[in-house]
Amino acid sequence: MQFIFVVYMQNRLRDSYIPLVLAGSLAGACLKLIAPIPNVELLLPFVMAAGMLAGPSRGFMAGFSIRLIYDFYLGMPGPWTIYTTIAYGLVGLLASFIPINTSRARLALWAAVLTIIYDLVSMAGFGFSSGLPIPLLLGPQIPFTLIHLAGNCAFVFAILPMTLKYANKFSTGEFLKLPFLSGARE
Repeated sequence: MQFIFVVYMQNRLRDSYIPLVLAGSLAGACLKLIAPIPNVELLLPFVMAAGMLAGPSRGFMAGFSIRLIYDFYLGMPGPWTIYTTIAYGLVGLLASFIPINTSRARLALWAAVLTIIYDLVSMAGFGFSSGLPIPLLLGPQIPFTLIHLAGNCAFVFAILPMTLKYANKFSTGEFLKLPFLSGARE
């Protein structure tokens, strides 16, 4: 059975961002179910990894898909899903311009910039859909953005380098040669 899985993975998903989409959505949903703190979500490291490894168009689709699947995992799709998925898609697209060999500290700075962009786009979408002016939304948004910044920067600092490493091994086929997938005994 393991052999069939390895062959399937080698033939079908070698250059795909789909594993990042599924892993990111599932990780984000699990964290939210375990610790339901507003605006703390484990999505950005996976969105950034997909953008950095797969390029702008796939980065956009990964960000869009991760957020969409995340909303459905939690059973919370609604009108906000439209602008939050577009905002995360934009984050995935922008992440494609970050060099792969960026240090942890710079990745955390990029996470801050991308989080602010996400929050601005999603806040504008909420304002547009609800008819509320942006200046009225800014005040209440600030504490949520600060929490979002802290969580995303910490998660990116801690998780993104490892995610990039294993996602890159996956895309090159090297991941499939690891002992736990190849059936080798240590």
